Amino acid sequence: MGDGPALLTVARLTEQKGHRFLIDALPGLLTEWPSLTCLFVGEGDGREPLRSLARERGVEHACRFAGAQSNVADWYAAADVVVLPSLSEGLPFVVLEAMAMARPVVASHVNGVPEIIQDGRNGLLVPPRHTSALETAIRRLLHDPVLAVRMAKAGQQDVAMHFSVGKMIEDTVRVFEDALPALRTASSGAPHEVRQEAA
Repeated sequence: MGDGPALLTVARLTEQKGHRFLIDALPGLLTEWPSLTCLFVGEGDGREPLRSLARERGVEHACRFAGAQSNVADWYAAADVVVLPSLSEGLPFVVLEAMAMARPVVASHVNGVPEIIQDGRNGLLVPPRHTSALETAIRRLLHDPVLAVRMAKAGQQDVAMHFSVGKMIEDTVRVFEDALPALRTASSGAPHEVRQEAA
């Protein structure tokens, strides 16, 4: 990596993950940060088409396709901004991992992502397929390190509070406890109904 800022995206290299929109955003960013590096962690059949697109846009020198990595934490630690430009997502663990590592995040406003990111508080949301919005959001964080740190810390606190393993276990136990009275009622009523049918 160079001495400029580093962007990171961690996802399978497929069309659904929207990597092409990040590549399309790079020319404008490179005019301001010529030594910027964009790291692509993940494998998939989109690798060569994305390389071709990077060549086409004149940004291949700034793109590093690192393939699948076993220790993703090191890559998060190296990133100034984590980007997830997906066209659709469930509950993206990449966003949770980045937040847990106190990295500022820019992600598409799709499906389950707004359940994690509150735009402007613990990250930035952009419309999917919107290259200029993606570029603007990344530029905003790179220009304002104080804002980036504030959002990153808010994200880290949110993950610890709402998405930690302990919290998930606690929520699961609560669901079972809430359901238990109804289950007991149903099970205690069943033998009575059986007796009535048998009588």
